[in-house]
Amino acid sequence: LDSAFKNYLLHGEKALTDILASSSVKGKVFDSSSFSHKEHLQNAIQSTFDWLYYWSILKPISSEYSFVIGYSMTLGMLRALGLEPVAALPKHGVNLELESIFIGSPTQFGNLCRDVLGLVE
Repeated sequence: LDSAFKNYLLHGEKALTDILASSSVKGKVFDSSSFSHKEHLQNAIQSTFDWLYYWSILKPISSEYSFVIGYSMTLGMLRALGLEPVAALPKHGVNLELESIFIGSPTQFGNLCRDVLGLVE
């Protein structure tokens, strides 16, 4: 658990750094033809999902709304990157909270989140 908490802090710091760096770039996020800009953006997006993954694992189990708070914060991070993700948690189908616990990998969780939030290029 200590290792997961350390990863949570590292990914949170990386996500915020990437978001601040990306938000300083002018123009639309996906309209940029620069490979390094697109790669930087994808890293920032993955960092936000990594953060949500570790948030989900470490959140207080007794708090019913803890995942919703983390999810809302993730949406804010994505909007800071200039993206417009699907805002509502799906009522049917994929349960991101349970997936985060059982999927076993922040990268796989990130791919699932991209699909659920309509961020697949």
